[in-house]
Amino acid sequence: MSKDINHNMEPAFTRALYFENTQVPDYLINNYQAIGLSDQQFIDLLRVLACQQKFSAYVEQDKLLAKWNGQQAEMSAALAALQQQGVLERLEDVPGVVFSLAGLYNKLLELWVFQHSVPAATNAEVEPEPAAVDEREVIRAAYQLFEGEFARPLSPLELEKLNAWLIADRWDFALLKEAMRRAVLHNALNLAYIDKILLRWKREGITNMEQLLASEANQEAETSADKTNRRARQARSSRVARNKPQAAEPGFAAEVDYAQYF
Repeated sequence: MSKDINHNMEPAFTRALYFENTQVPDYLINNYQAIGLSDQQFIDLLRVLACQQKFSAYVEQDKLLAKWNGQQAEMSAALAALQQQGVLERLEDVPGVVFSLAGLYNKLLELWVFQHSVPAATNAEVEPEPAAVDEREVIRAAYQLFEGEFARPLSPLELEKLNAWLIADRWDFALLKEAMRRAVLHNALNLAYIDKILLRWKREGITNMEQLLASEANQEAETSADKTNRRARQARSSRVARNKPQAAEPGFAAEVDYAQYF
């Protein structure tokens, strides 16, 4: 290829290289493995991001096929894997074959909140304390529990409230799980209802499951004793009422000294 041809094509090459590009957040590049993606799935995700509509989380399948060089089967397998990871979702109520990347951004947001709530060690060579590792595992388990029950990713406000329970208030995970169970039983699956349960336990000084079970056992015993005492009082009242002499009704049959009136 001559120098003239190289010189003429260089501007076009520069435009293609720097102006026709896909923006990928550094946070995604640094944390794609943390949200469960393999290297191959990350590459496939980049292809999807390249077709993302501007200022939108939607992607049309027609545009995706070109990124896989027309390999329909390979593309379908890759998209299915991304859907299974929860970063891609097919929108059934939208005309055409359209996918949403909302799941990806929700996962990144969840991870970001988690990392800022329980910061990792600043020195990568320093191993975190066992207590810190356990705490992170508890928080991750709590996220999974609440998202599983809600059947959706948690909102930023919900994540903030959950972090407050776990980190600021230091609630035991078993108690959070129990409060969630009771909310489900009462068909009141929301954080406000769960918060009321936790506030009541806090007023009663309950900080773990053992204390909760003991408190409720005592309450049940007191309730049973109250019922027994109430039944005993009612039985005594009935016996007294049955044994009390009945006063004779006044009338001519009563023994009255009528001579005093004559």
